[in-house]
Amino acid sequence: MNTTKYPRVNALWVYLLLEGASALLFNLIVTIYVVYYATTVGLDPLQIVLVGTTFEATIFLFEIPTGVIADAYSRRVSIIAGVFLTGIGLLTEGLFPTFGAILIAEVVAGIGATLMSGATEAWISDEIGEAQAAQAFIRAAQVRNLAGIAGVILSVVLASVQLNLPFVAAGALFVLLAGLLLLVMPERGFKRRSEQRTDLLVTARAGFRLVRVRPALLVILGVAFVYAFHSEGFELLWQKHILDHFTLPALAGLDSVAWFGIIGLGANVLSIAVSEIVRRRADLNNHHTIAHTLMILYALMAAGIIGFALAGDFALAVGLFWLVMALQTAAKPVGQAWLNQHAHPEIRATLFSMSGQVGSVGEMLGGLPVGLLGRWFSLRAALAFSGIILALTLLLLNRMQQREVQQAVEIP
Repeated sequence: MNTTKYPRVNALWVYLLLEGASALLFNLIVTIYVVYYATTVGLDPLQIVLVGTTFEATIFLFEIPTGVIADAYSRRVSIIAGVFLTGIGLLTEGLFPTFGAILIAEVVAGIGATLMSGATEAWISDEIGEAQAAQAFIRAAQVRNLAGIAGVILSVVLASVQLNLPFVAAGALFVLLAGLLLLVMPERGFKRRSEQRTDLLVTARAGFRLVRVRPALLVILGVAFVYAFHSEGFELLWQKHILDHFTLPALAGLDSVAWFGIIGLGANVLSIAVSEIVRRRADLNNHHTIAHTLMILYALMAAGIIGFALAGDFALAVGLFWLVMALQTAAKPVGQAWLNQHAHPEIRATLFSMSGQVGSVGEMLGGLPVGLLGRWFSLRAALAFSGIILALTLLLLNRMQQREVQQAVEIP
């Protein structure tokens, strides 16, 4: 039994603090990282791609091992270590602007990300229960969007002084956040296994065995793969689509960077509203309702991406982009709640990590075909293909629902 004493801090508030702070600090980086790499560090396009590939490859290699550690030993320790390593990685990128240093930093930050991935969802589920965790996932999505808005604004302010400042600030604040979590983060719900059962291979095998015997988990992982496969192309190409096919309005002398900032802020605001609608209307404690909700969200998202690809008007394209981003934000916590319901508590972090690893593979495989379509045909064709790929999730979800209906009929 876990007898460690922790301060009486509300776990939900700690979770929302962690999610909000992480979103704010990550938005400090993503707003300007390409500009920083290309100008201050002097990376060419291939080197920039290799930086991203290094991060994804690290996640692929370490996602399941770190999830197993969280399940076998401590979710709290895994999260705090992940926050700390993320901070060290970002500090390194900001203080040592060389290609080699950045690759090493991406490995460190990638390990940090995998230590948090899965462990965070498993930890909050242990602390407040599965039913409350489903609502917490959506509330956290709203907090992330609010914090993201602040992060974008702060990033622009810091970068206007010096381009490496967002990296340095984010890294230092992540390290401080790890120290704060060390003081206030509780872990009352997690029960560490007896010594003879803490073998990491035992935990990993238990996760794979559960996936094999539960068809719903195979569907969940299949949906995660297809979703990640579609997302890589859309995320890489949407800005270029806007620049290549539309003339940005001449409003108050705003340049393209400012316009993309406005587009990003609008997406965050709409995401908060859509997430609130889902939180109030969807019963996230019923897996039938969750699957149905995901079908609606993914169908609208696929239609929005195809519409965005074919739009001939700037305002329509931006509106559809906002819709897609808002639906993505709303769908993420619904998917988390879905996986959470099918995960055994003792290997919950491992299963979340499996989902993350499957997603990482999908992203690595999804970028190339979409990029080739964009080169051989057009950006519009590539983006429309991303929407069509996403629509495949509807087939998986529909097949699972049909199977569940059939099983319900067969049971006397």
